[in-house]
Amino acid sequence: MALNREELLAYLENNAEIKGDCDVLETDCRNIIFLLDNCEITIPENNRFFVDVNCSEIPNHICRRRMRNYDSEIAENGLSAGQETLAFTGNYDFSHTTTEWKSVISLGISGLRKRISGYAEKNKDDKKKQRFYSEISKVYDAALRFMKRTSEVAMENGKMEMAAGITNLTKNAPRNLFEALQTTIIYYVLQQMFDGTCLRTLGRLDSLFYPFFKDEDESSAKELLIDFLKEIDRLNAVSNIPFSIGGTDCSGNSLINNLSYLILDAYTNVGTNNTKFHLLCSENTSDDIISNALDAVRKGNNSIVFISDEKIIESLEKIGEKHADAVNYHVVGCYECGGEGELTCSCNARVNIPLALELALNNGKTMLTDKQVGPENNGCFDSYDALYAEFKISVGGETIYLANPNREIVDKIDVPELEA
Repeated sequence: MALNREELLAYLENNAEIKGDCDVLETDCRNIIFLLDNCEITIPENNRFFVDVNCSEIPNHICRRRMRNYDSEIAENGLSAGQETLAFTGNYDFSHTTTEWKSVISLGISGLRKRISGYAEKNKDDKKKQRFYSEISKVYDAALRFMKRTSEVAMENGKMEMAAGITNLTKNAPRNLFEALQTTIIYYVLQQMFDGTCLRTLGRLDSLFYPFFKDEDESSAKELLIDFLKEIDRLNAVSNIPFSIGGTDCSGNSLINNLSYLILDAYTNVGTNNTKFHLLCSENTSDDIISNALDAVRKGNNSIVFISDEKIIESLEKIGEKHADAVNYHVVGCYECGGEGELTCSCNARVNIPLALELALNNGKTMLTDKQVGPENNGCFDSYDALYAEFKISVGGETIYLANPNREIVDKIDVPELEA
């Protein structure tokens, strides 16, 4: 019997803590399985692809309780004063993630489950990996049970297209464009609503869905895309749900295709509130699709982001990414990029440069609060270079000071040279 939101939360409040020999992996898997097996399922009349569930934000609530450990670490290491006085700001960020969308769409949920069994067989002598695969397999089995429940509810509510698609996806990979779009929404719900990890991109939709689009009538494909965007929008993400079109291949050829135009056209006409459109542009990107995107902005679609494909690839290669991985980059959140296979996670860290100079001149204390944020000094500088050296220590705030009380890190801080 399905449980209401209060009952789900009450159970997890009493059972989600890490106790005894049970660690984070086991606890998280157990919590996800409980939600998958016990959540309520409803189908809004307008939904064409998938259902709604009543456990949104519950996993985030549980994770936030565990994150208190990080807050205590900050306090224990003496970093609180720096944050309170805004010498620096920033915190842990677990909300900018992507998935390997090529595998998700090509394999489907059932195929991902089978792949885990293959990994387990290849690593049967590795106890650590076996334990991981065992726990994850239980989660995927619960996800497939959940999908079976959703197909039954869809059938009961007369949503025959939805039910047929889900039923196939419990056993097979997507067969057509409808099921590929459906798989995207199902996976998004599984990660966002049950795992509680914010999924901040749907990937390059024109490349991901093109193999299915080739066999589709264009008018029906456009209708599917419109319904897909509307349903994604109704998920009401805490931030927004970005996706991309365009980019280039390893030889620099544009990946814009006929589906790219349809996706942009659908986005322009739907007028969503919770989606963000990334257009990956290069010198080979056709002028007409850029012109169409600019027209969309003029019509009020101001969540279109024009991203330089060449600069992203160049930047990723500069930090060591292989060319192929840099070319197949992903964009999470607003415009944070990572190479293929890379776990991109961002942090809104900022350093207060004027305050750093104040700390250098005031014995490491702020003049407004008199709190000791930076290292103490005698306040006597016989040269600009001496002041500048102290300033560079202060730029790092107390984090650098506490970790390096002997100040040996000074020369490693990358601070732009300032004119005297």
